[in-house]
Amino acid sequence: MTFSRNSKYNWTLTLVGDNDFGNRDSLSKEEIDRLASNSKGKIVITGFRNDVREILAEQDIYVSMSEREGLPFSVLDAIDAGLFLILSPVPGHLSFQGLPGVAFAAGDLSGIFGQFFTDCETRLKFDRKLRLEICEKRFGQNAIIARIGELVFSEIKVK
Repeated sequence: MTFSRNSKYNWTLTLVGDNDFGNRDSLSKEEIDRLASNSKGKIVITGFRNDVREILAEQDIYVSMSEREGLPFSVLDAIDAGLFLILSPVPGHLSFQGLPGVAFAAGDLSGIFGQFFTDCETRLKFDRKLRLEICEKRFGQNAIIARIGELVFSEIKVK
């Protein structure tokens, strides 16, 4: 709804993935169609795609307003693509707190849209290389192996 109310004519909201229409926090296809018809910007629903990397390469901003999240791989993909992130403050998303080019918003996105797009050029300029380095340290293969080792060894010590 926020996009529909605040979009500009040259903006496109791309919704990628299967929509779980039976989920309590999802919109119905009819609601999405109605919002698209009332929006200045364009809303595109791709459905499930294997070429998410290609789609992300065409975007500027990634938004995930999930109400529940583990470690979301889609956010890691968006980071890898160099996108600015707007995330809901749920546990999985909070793993990305402190990274350059990440903002958190709860509920209605109108406020952050207003803030973001008044200084869009400034916000889109952040150190993407530094962010990738931080992510590699936090979420990369070596970090995962070390964490698994900690869990295994703590389990062995307990027994």
